Amino acid sequence: MNLPEHWDRLAVRRLIDDLFVHQRELALRALKTAPGNGDRASGSAAVASWAKEHHEQVDRVATLVSELERSGTFTVARLTLAAGQIRDLLNA
Repeated sequence: MNLPEHWDRLAVRRLIDDLFVHQRELALRALKTAPGNGDRASGSAAVASWAKEHHEQVDRVATLVSELERSGTFTVARLTLAAGQIRDLLNA
């Protein structure tokens, strides 16, 4: 994303940082429920189980992200919407 405005670039960096934090927190929550010793197989099972348990919220986020990808270049507004939906998964 090529943003000429300094503040837009800062906002996008912050949004991306937030997305990584949310992703890490979602993964940690799923892994806490992992069976066994947390190896790769059980981690995958935990993520799949978590996604199944929260399928409505996951489907809503997946739909939004797909729509954003199809609609063209990501903008600050689009990233903000995506970050908000993913953050909402943490509150589910």
